[in-house]
Amino acid sequence: MLARSDAGALAANLELCRPAEIVEGIVSRLRPKAEGKSVLLSLEGAEDVETMCDHGLLGQAVWNLVDNAIRFTPGGGHVGVTVMRCGDEVVIHVDDSGPGLGAADSDVVFQRFFRGDSARTHDAEIGGTGLGLAIVKAVAEAHGGAADAENREEGGARFTVRFPSLAHSPER
Repeated sequence: MLARSDAGALAANLELCRPAEIVEGIVSRLRPKAEGKSVLLSLEGAEDVETMCDHGLLGQAVWNLVDNAIRFTPGGGHVGVTVMRCGDEVVIHVDDSGPGLGAADSDVVFQRFFRGDSARTHDAEIGGTGLGLAIVKAVAEAHGGAADAENREEGGARFTVRFPSLAHSPER
């Protein structure tokens, strides 16, 4: 997927969709993993938000974000997923109550093979290849959007994917 993105050939197969339904399916499939870690996984979504998107690509991006949030959130923590329309965009937030991002990480977290300071997590099982967030960024860009990350004031991190709403979706 990333090689196609580099070559400018990662084309989203755009179809009418409701992003909240895609996100709901991902959250349902990842809920057992969250429960196994004693992490509360919640979803808030605007069911009436429709746009043009590639179901598979968007699903992969959301899976990567929610799976990462669960992995980096300690037991007893919370992962919240929100889908909403904000002006002329569809916005998906994934918030966690994990350790947050390192001081300089928000600028490089979407680069390939980036892995945060493992000393912060104290968890050898977090693992990963460092490609998941690069895929998230590529998918957002294939939809004419963007991805970003920041620390939350109350602790933890927020990862956001935004792309044009139905009225502003890129044409094929």
